[in-house]
Amino acid sequence: MEINFCPRWILTRFRIPERSQHHLAMLISTLLVLLFVPMVPHVPHFCLMKKLLGIPCPGCGISHSLMAAFRFDLAKAWFFNPAGIAVASLFCYQIVARPVAIALPQAAAVVSSISRYGSNFTMVLLFLVWTYRVVEGG
Repeated sequence: MEINFCPRWILTRFRIPERSQHHLAMLISTLLVLLFVPMVPHVPHFCLMKKLLGIPCPGCGISHSLMAAFRFDLAKAWFFNPAGIAVASLFCYQIVARPVAIALPQAAAVVSSISRYGSNFTMVLLFLVWTYRVVEGG
């Protein structure tokens, strides 16, 4: 997914060239998300949407699905949330493609384009899984 919460001013301060800042920010953000995903199941939480509306949210089961996908247990990943496999694939893409975009500036536009299409596809998949769960009642 295209998750970017790395402030540009930090990258500018470290004199990262402007053409590489977006790709480095995406790479750092993805790595940080993946670092914290294993901790999510240990944090007490509840689904606010399920609590208030009685239906699961689109992201229910994503962290468990990601962890299962990264252990190559695709059956469990599918069970927790089928869209988690797409999210995991997109994270893997970011880890591989962003360094390529930094090293080869001519590939940067293609890397960003594929990332956007992948993110859009994943969002549609999340919505479809959510719709199915709401219709099926659980």
